[in-house]
Amino acid sequence: MNNLEIWEKVTESSMIVNPHPRMKVAFDAFDKLRFESRRLRSLSKKEFNISPALSCLGMFASAGCGKTTIINAYMNKVDDEPKASDLRPVVRVNLSTNVTVKGFYQDVLIAFGDPNFSRGTQHQLEQRVYHFLNQCGVELLIIDEVHHLIHSETKKVRWDVAELFKNMLNAKVCSIVLSGIEKAKCLLIEDTQLARRASPPVQLDALRPEFAEERNFFAAFLGKFDEELVRLKITKSKSGFLEGQLPGAFMQASGGVIGTVAKIIQYALDSSLRRGASSIELCDLIRATDTWAVKLGLVSENPFSELSEISE
Repeated sequence: MNNLEIWEKVTESSMIVNPHPRMKVAFDAFDKLRFESRRLRSLSKKEFNISPALSCLGMFASAGCGKTTIINAYMNKVDDEPKASDLRPVVRVNLSTNVTVKGFYQDVLIAFGDPNFSRGTQHQLEQRVYHFLNQCGVELLIIDEVHHLIHSETKKVRWDVAELFKNMLNAKVCSIVLSGIEKAKCLLIEDTQLARRASPPVQLDALRPEFAEERNFFAAFLGKFDEELVRLKITKSKSGFLEGQLPGAFMQASGGVIGTVAKIIQYALDSSLRRGASSIELCDLIRATDTWAVKLGLVSENPFSELSEISE
């Protein structure tokens, strides 16, 4: 198998999405926010005026815990929904680093595909954003990378940008999801006004081996990933990720972070394909963890190596 064939299979494995309980909870929360937005649009002017502000939702977790996968999967779900061609019920915005108020409006316009996103005064950009939100029937605005509101060096929070979120909710334009790494929790914890508009946050913390429910979730993910590799003909046979002490080694190597598990498997797959093997074996997991997780300091020791020593 040549490099191109190997890279194609590894890339295909990186696109595997396993629906899981946390993803369903997130989807339900997103759907509820959209329902609130749609309901407001059906009200009379008098009812609209006395209705409460729309809600926001926080989805904060460390890198690799599944935020991006959940958002991507939900966007795919929305794409499959029947709707008019000119409507965009859900829009995802990627915040720029150290974003400003004007920069926020530009980021939103980029998400709408506006070729003139950088032209105009701050007020003109704001008007265009609200025009797009209303014209496209946006029900939910997913604002990703919200930790970019926290300056990387000074650690100061751009509260002037966060204030724009409250303005949108108060104006009852659309509901909002705030997604980012854990430090972005301060946006809700330190702003009581925004917190009062927030639904219970989506829980995406690393899975903990001491809790049976989370162990079972972790094992189900491993088993399903193994099955998908075979179903998609990426591997010829199952790799047995649930056999013996492998689940514990995966948990230790990943710290319970699903995204880290997937990366280890992808690098192990590369090793397996280069050996011409029919499945991923322990030697591949050892190599992947040594050359990626250990080298980058994600884990101090390789638990798969310890399994190899036990079997000898």
